[in-house]
Amino acid sequence: MDATVSQTRDLDVRLRELERQESQLFSKLQNTQKMASGEIQRLKNVRQQASEQANSFALTLSQTLNSNRRNHDRMNLSTSHLAVSQRLDDTFISRARGPSTNRTTHASPSPRKYKPLILVGPSGAGKSTLVKHLLALHPDKYVFSVSSTTRAPRPGEVDGEHYHFTSFDEFQADLKKGLFLEHQEVHGNFYGTHLSQVQRSPGKVVILDIDVKGALQIHLEAKVACNYLFIKTASLEELRARLVARGTETSEAVDKRVGNAQKEVEAAEASGVFPRVLINDTEDRFLKEAGQYIE
Repeated sequence: MDATVSQTRDLDVRLRELERQESQLFSKLQNTQKMASGEIQRLKNVRQQASEQANSFALTLSQTLNSNRRNHDRMNLSTSHLAVSQRLDDTFISRARGPSTNRTTHASPSPRKYKPLILVGPSGAGKSTLVKHLLALHPDKYVFSVSSTTRAPRPGEVDGEHYHFTSFDEFQADLKKGLFLEHQEVHGNFYGTHLSQVQRSPGKVVILDIDVKGALQIHLEAKVACNYLFIKTASLEELRARLVARGTETSEAVDKRVGNAQKEVEAAEASGVFPRVLINDTEDRFLKEAGQYIE
C-alpha cells in the first residue's frame, strides 16, 4: 500500500513538471509567433515602401525620358546633319556681322545691331509693350520672331502671325537637323524658335520673346550670337498690381504668375546670361532706357 502511494506521488510530481514544461514551451511558442508576426509585418512594410519608391522612380524616369527624348535625338544626329546645321549657323553669323570691318569704302553698322535681341521677363513686366514700341517706331530696323508649335490653332489664331503651326513629324525632322534655336515640350505639344526666324531680314534686328529656359538653351548651344535683355518690375507687388489691373485672370491665376515670376527673376540672376536688367517702373523712362541699350 505504501509503495502504491509513493508511486502515485512520483507520478503526480512528474505530471506537474511536464505541465510546467508544457506551459513554458507554449509561452515560448507564443513569444516566437509574436516576434515572427512582427517581423513579417515589418518586411511587408519594407516591401510596400520599396514598391512605392520603385513606382515613383519609374514614373519620374518615364516623365523625364518623355520630356527629354527630343534632346537625346539631337545628341544622336548624324555627322552630316551636324555639318548642315553648322553651315547654316556660319551663314547667319556672317550676315549678322554685316560687311567686314576691314573694308573702308562703306561705314559698317555696329555688329550688335544685327544680332537677335532676346527679351525675357515675367508676364506683365513690359515685354509686349517694348516690342510694340520698337516695331512701331522703327519698322525698318526690327522684326518680331514668330514661334513654331505642334498644337492646333485656337479660334482667331492666324498661321504665321501668332504661331507657325506645324505637324509633329515636321517639327521633329527639323529638330533632328538642328534647325531650332530653342524648344520646349509643354503638355504634350512642342514649341520652339526656328532658325529661319533669325535668318530672315539680315538687315534687321530679330526680336525673340521667350522665357529663361529658352534663353539659357540658346546661350549654351551658342548657335547664334545674341543680345540678352531681362525686364522686370520694381517689385513683385507692382507686378501683382499690373496683373490684377488687367482683369483677365482669377486671383489664383495671378498668385501663380507672381510665384513663377519670382522663380524666373531668381533664375535669370543666377544664370549670368543677361548683361543688362531693365526695371520697368514708369513706361516712358523704361522705353527710353531700353531704346538706348538696344541702339
